[in-house]
Amino acid sequence: NIVRRSVPTGFNSTLDTAFTNEVSSLTATPDTRWKARSGGL
Repeated sequence: NIVRRSVPTGFNSTLDTAFTNEVSSLTATPDTRWKARSGGL
């Protein structure tokens, strides 16, 4: 909320998307590495 207040409204969805993508990347990294080690799936 603090970030949204300090940025123009037009950027809100962009920031939300970027933040979500970043969190998804960080969250998925261990799982991706595990899948790579276990040979796929």
